[in-house]
Amino acid sequence: MGFLYNHISIFKGSWKSPRELDGRSVNYISSFFEDYQDLGDPFELAQNSSQMFQGSIFLGDGFLLSYEDRDVLVRADTKNDDVIFPVINGREVNGDPFQRPGRCIINFFDWPKETAQKYIEPFNIVKNKVKPVRDKVKRKSNRENWWNYAEHRPGLYNKLKNSQFCFLVARTTKHLNFSKSPIDRVFTDALFVYVNDKFSKFLILQSSIHNEWARKYSGALKLDLRYSPSNCFVTFPFPKNLSDEMENELERSGKRYHEFRQSLMVKTRLGLTKIYNQLHNSELNALSIEEILAIQTPKLKELKKQYGNETANLYKHLDKTEDACTLEEAVRGIIELRKFHKKVDETVRKAYGWGDINLAHDFYEVDYLPENDRVRFTISPEARKEVLKCLLKLNHQIHEQEKKGRISTNRKANKKKTKIKKRTDTPEQRSLF
Repeated sequence: MGFLYNHISIFKGSWKSPRELDGRSVNYISSFFEDYQDLGDPFELAQNSSQMFQGSIFLGDGFLLSYEDRDVLVRADTKNDDVIFPVINGREVNGDPFQRPGRCIINFFDWPKETAQKYIEPFNIVKNKVKPVRDKVKRKSNRENWWNYAEHRPGLYNKLKNSQFCFLVARTTKHLNFSKSPIDRVFTDALFVYVNDKFSKFLILQSSIHNEWARKYSGALKLDLRYSPSNCFVTFPFPKNLSDEMENELERSGKRYHEFRQSLMVKTRLGLTKIYNQLHNSELNALSIEEILAIQTPKLKELKKQYGNETANLYKHLDKTEDACTLEEAVRGIIELRKFHKKVDETVRKAYGWGDINLAHDFYEVDYLPENDRVRFTISPEARKEVLKCLLKLNHQIHEQEKKGRISTNRKANKKKTKIKKRTDTPEQRSLF
């Protein structure tokens, strides 16, 4: 068994000795382990509040149903369909090429027991499978209201009523990706839901510009990013004062990118994580179409040695997966997605007005990733530094404007709306959407 040691030293005073970061001599080391000074920490921006929510926490697997169980309940009483919804988690968003919910779930919203009991069979399932679990928890409200989710997230589902669709991101993920999702479902706490149906916003969040911000201000779990909206979304400065022409360009580009990526996932039968493993596979960049066509059932060991593990994984997957496209089609698609990815970053850079920053897309070893998996197709380290500096400066500018009242906030608008309009619907009239 191996052990991991962290050695921490503290020095009081002015450091006069050499500084070294990631094996390099540097003149400065920040609290974020960067070799340059910046403006300090980012501020939370009011304009980003109440835009991204964590999914529901059930606290009881007894809420969950298979599709077969759902069909039985609905055949017994069609009314039961009112309280049964598809439920999707992070594994399905990142791992399934079709991003399909694998199960259903019983959902009594925030209804009182008297209303939930009208759905006899679903209520009895929850009573028999969830209540015994809830009887043992410490929180009184969860014990007493065992037929409701521990965290139903009414703010999330109420906001979704005004959207055509939303965007999802896995809470823990190897590659930071946002995906369009229908709203007629329940989202687990392994997902964050962006309650916005604009592809222009999707494009910005999908870009390397947001990825670098998220990597700097979020945490990590083993090899993966732990996306933290309170640190990297609420603080993220979206480009301001965009022209209608620029908004339309972002919207068109975002929709094209998402549609192409989605079609490639279906053709290759690869989920998001595996698609981006191939996007960052530098061996595919050097692998010509002629060489691909010349490959005829080679041994995997030889394939790995010549073209790397990821290329061998792709070959093996396509060879054994029914209805998957050919290796040639897959590689052409990956290379095209890489071009799309580059275009995304250039379009977002244009929206910010940072034309003087040379993004210099290529394969780089990214020093904030684990040593055994650092190569990414992304912007250069120099561009990353400039982008982060510009984003932090913009964050501070927007924060100052918000303090002076120059930018209206969603929070103020919501407060005003609450004062004017009171809720008049009954539990029986409420639905998820």
